[in-house]
Amino acid sequence: MMVARLRAVPIALTDIGIAVGLGLAVACPRILALDCGRLVRRGAEFSFSLYALHVPVAIMTGALLESVLGRHGIEIPGPWAYSAFALALAVVLLVSDLFARLTEDRTEAFRSWLSRLVPTGRRARRAS
Repeated sequence: MMVARLRAVPIALTDIGIAVGLGLAVACPRILALDCGRLVRRGAEFSFSLYALHVPVAIMTGALLESVLGRHGIEIPGPWAYSAFALALAVVLLVSDLFARLTEDRTEAFRSWLSRLVPTGRRARRAS
């Protein structure tokens, strides 16, 4: 994708390259057999938080960078733009992981608390 932004090659060629690379990664048994263990599990554990928060957190991070550093508008790809993107990505991942630890990781505890609070099934019929 960075090659496409730099316009080093035609954009259609970069799209085809990304598609072929993704297809090979999905189809390759060696890649599928890699055991990335904890990293993959943790990524899966906060995927919903990442999905829900990535846009607002990235926009707020970008706005904060613009106001603090005084750079406004669309930047030509270069060190500043790529550094800002890397920082926004890091902030999004950090905030999403923290949010997941506070919410998603406590789902079972919340469900058990809720089941004690709200009678369901047989308990609800007996209570009425």
